[in-house]
Amino acid sequence: MAKIDILNYLLLSELKGYEERKRIGEVEGRIIELRTGREEKHNIPHFHVRYSGKSGSYKIEDCSKLVSTLSNKDEKKIKDWYNKNVDLLVYGWNELYPNIPIKIKEKI
Repeated sequence: MAKIDILNYLLLSELKGYEERKRIGEVEGRIIELRTGREEKHNIPHFHVRYSGKSGSYKIEDCSKLVSTLSNKDEKKIKDWYNKNVDLLVYGWNELYPNIPIKIKEKI
């Protein structure tokens, strides 16, 4: 990573209030990621989605929406991706937040 990229990353993380983004996947341009926060405590295990200037946050437990500006069409694609890849979200979360681990529920 070039020096200017690192500087831009540090400035962006300060402005946005998080320190690190961990990209978990992508579905048709919709970036799915986990983020570390400044706070010691991150209460609800969740993931973020960015697409075309819009974004949303969803619980890892069941993919329910916390907050979102994404369209219903976007959310359907996210839920389809989630159903196939929830294991990746759980694994990624547990790497970033070992003090707040979550377990994978049994699949039906």
